[in-house]
Amino acid sequence: MTEFNCEHCDKTFGMKGNLNVHINTVHLKKRNFKCEHCECTFGVKVNLNTHINTVHLKQQNFKCEHCDKTFGEKCNLNTHINTIHLKQKNFSCGLCECTFGEKGNLKSHINTIHTNPKPKNMSRGERTVYDILGELGLEHGTDFKTEYKFKKLLGIGGRQLRYDFVVFDKEELLLIEFDGRQHYKPVKWQNNESDEKVQQRYQMIRCHDKRKNKFAKKHEYPLLRIKYSDVNNAKELIEEFFKDHSTMLD
Repeated sequence: MTEFNCEHCDKTFGMKGNLNVHINTVHLKKRNFKCEHCECTFGVKVNLNTHINTVHLKQQNFKCEHCDKTFGEKCNLNTHINTIHLKQKNFSCGLCECTFGEKGNLKSHINTIHTNPKPKNMSRGERTVYDILGELGLEHGTDFKTEYKFKKLLGIGGRQLRYDFVVFDKEELLLIEFDGRQHYKPVKWQNNESDEKVQQRYQMIRCHDKRKNKFAKKHEYPLLRIKYSDVNNAKELIEEFFKDHSTMLD
């Protein structure tokens, strides 16, 4: 039987087409298949189709025999059983004492907690949320991104709007917004700003918040808004949000 060897690593394949896919996606990092609903891209079309079916169309055809959870892919069901019910954690972090049930969660943990610095230009409240999500990542293998955009979520003037945080929970996207004072009343950012400009900015912020709320509801993405006055209770709010909408804290 002919074997096709990868020139970049020690992988071998029985078909040249599979070798080409491996090189393009793993080594050349090609991701030519883009989701029309969000920013996600994929190296092979089958992964794009799976993403659309499970994340956007909410197809959940595989049910856990131990609980009521359902999944769009059998591999995610198996992972759920192994990590949640069988409590398997076979992947250990070499930089701390954390262990994980999935290799992907270990990689995300290293990238989020140990490798990547905090993003700049965050408000104090946003940094608080960032630290909390990082702490939960240490304990539960969560993965999240900041300033996340969706292709079809547009604001005034046609620019893309961004959610402060998106948390990836296997086949679910969880959205978190930290709302400062400017989301609830007009705030003057500079002393020389006119009242008219301040009022216009406040109305724009309110409009964008409504569009974000409507978009999340339409696509069934759970959305948590944390008010500036609740910053001291942010961890409890986030943990309760996870309990209601994810398997992270099971």
